[in-house]
Amino acid sequence: MSLSLYPIIRKLGEGGFGTTYLATNTLMPSQPYCVVKQLTPTSTDPKVQQLIKDRFKQEAITLEHLGKDSNGKVPSLYAYFVERGEFYLIQEYIDGQTLNERVQTQGLFTEIQVRQLLTDILPTLIYVHQRGIVHRDIKPDNIMLRHRDDKPILIDFGAVKEIMSTIVTASGATAQSILIGTPGFMPIEQMSGRPMFASDIYALGLTAIYLLTGKMPTEIESDPDSGNLNWQSLAPNVSQQLVKILNRSIQHLSRDRYQNAQEMLHDLNISSSPSTPAQNIGSPIPIPNDYEKTLYVPTPTTTRNSESSQARPLIATLIATIVGVGLIGFLVLGYNSSRKESSANKNNGQQPVANNNDPVTNSNSKITSNSNSTNARSNESSRENTTSNTARSKTSSRETTADNTARSNKPSRETTTDNIDRSNESNRETTTDNIDRDPKDTVRDYYSKINNGNYSGAWNSLPTALQNNKSVHPNGYNSFLDWWAKQVADVEVRQTNLVSQTDRDAVVDVEIEYLMRAGGVSPQKIRYVLSKNDRTYEWEIQRIGLR
Repeated sequence: MSLSLYPIIRKLGEGGFGTTYLATNTLMPSQPYCVVKQLTPTSTDPKVQQLIKDRFKQEAITLEHLGKDSNGKVPSLYAYFVERGEFYLIQEYIDGQTLNERVQTQGLFTEIQVRQLLTDILPTLIYVHQRGIVHRDIKPDNIMLRHRDDKPILIDFGAVKEIMSTIVTASGATAQSILIGTPGFMPIEQMSGRPMFASDIYALGLTAIYLLTGKMPTEIESDPDSGNLNWQSLAPNVSQQLVKILNRSIQHLSRDRYQNAQEMLHDLNISSSPSTPAQNIGSPIPIPNDYEKTLYVPTPTTTRNSESSQARPLIATLIATIVGVGLIGFLVLGYNSSRKESSANKNNGQQPVANNNDPVTNSNSKITSNSNSTNARSNESSRENTTSNTARSKTSSRETTADNTARSNKPSRETTTDNIDRSNESNRETTTDNIDRDPKDTVRDYYSKINNGNYSGAWNSLPTALQNNKSVHPNGYNSFLDWWAKQVADVEVRQTNLVSQTDRDAVVDVEIEYLMRAGGVSPQKIRYVLSKNDRTYEWEIQRIGLR
């Protein structure tokens, strides 16, 4: 085995024990990218070198089995060898961003994103710990978010680095010349040379806090009495459930922390349970344990605001007065009102969708929707029509004219209330409509634009970070067009599932089928992470990944 079999492309990084390179694996038929780690021992003593060589082989075997059995959770080891006193590991290249890079390019994580990350990475830590391995250097730079599915991958295990630091003391015993780990992310037992599983929990907790605050542990003030980090003031919107979990994970004494990753994952799932009491509904939201299991969260029902509540006594009085005048008069008025509304519906009803063959629209019957007005909202022109808004507010879905007429004949308090409130407060209704918009509609609208040839509109629906992601769009908008305009003939949305939702964030899973121009159908499952715009109250796409 020789380094010449792995031609170097460029340097990826450099540390105290050596250098990491991006290279080409010429031994594999497709010649994929790979990572070459060149490791340099701290001791040049021939006896120590032989000792390091023996330990290096054992650690390479461990890494090989760890990657092979991890189902993609840990990078695979392709080869290892020693050449001219340098030790080399050839590993799988993960195309993605470190957590640190993600924060620098896209900003702080929301609570829902941190919960998703912990839900994904803790099973990896369980897998690693079950094999008796302590990572020793968990930090934002050693967790990669893989571009193709946005899943976290644990990289750069510390055991090999520890081998490289081996020395022989004056008494003939072996020891490590350098402490393995990163200042701020190492608990006291690891700084004493006794890392344990709870040490990785400590580092993971601090990594999550960094994602929420943007501050490294050494940048956060600590309580002078307890020594605990005062990080909550830097992330005031985090729920008390998650605060409790993270604070337990970063306790100074290992006995006060989670003893293993399974315990932490259990508490995370419990705090995200749908059975959380109603008063805590603004806190953490349910997140699935893996991408293949979908948890359905019903969209909260919106109640009328205080203005409507204050108007109800007056409306009740008016109704009582009308009843006092006479039941016959009331029925006549109701009959005339229903005839006018029926006429309005016939003349000013919702406009038909421009493209009746749009697969996004036609597949709505197959989509499980938690919103009572999904179909009506998918037509933007109907939102601008006041009469259409009234009909949509009184019915659970788009109804036929006959249904609307039948409903308007009911002399109900709801009809009278709607006639009065909506004639005076159309602007407030529009705002409420935006606030209540189902995040699944945003995903459907994205594909609807593509199917209607509005590629620039679909492109502008994507976040800037995704537009600028060279691994996805190497030529920017032109790459986007190459796929959607030249290769895909149509997109059929088979199903959309609301995985989770808060006032500000939502996760939507969608099952689609690409109808290719070259022929054939390609099914795909995709996850969307969305956030609500503070100004327009519209849901906006933040991340897209395979699931």
